[in-house]
Amino acid sequence: MEYIWRPFSKHFGTQKQILTSLFQDHYCWIPDFQVNDNDAFETDQSLDSYNAEEKMVQFVNYIHEKILPARRGNTFALPWGCDFAFYNAR
Repeated sequence: MEYIWRPFSKHFGTQKQILTSLFQDHYCWIPDFQVNDNDAFETDQSLDSYNAEEKMVQFVNYIHEKILPARRGNTFALPWGCDFAFYNAR
C-alpha cells in the first residue's frame, strides 16, 4: 500500500509531502519462496523435483491476490530477501 504522508501538515499544509509504502509481508520474500527452502524453484524438466510451472502459478496467484488489490498504478514493489539472506552468495 502506498500513501502520501504529510508530516507537519498542521504547519505546512500540503507543501511537505512524502510518498511512502507499506509491504504485505515485511520486506522478506513471499511465502514459500525462501532462498534456502527445501522446495526450491526447479526449472530442469529432466529432474523429478521439477516444479517450475507449479511455482510460477503460486507466484502469479500471490501477486493477484495480495499485491494488485492494493495497487492503483501500473507498477509495484516486491521485496525479495530478509536481512543477511544472501551474505554467503557465490
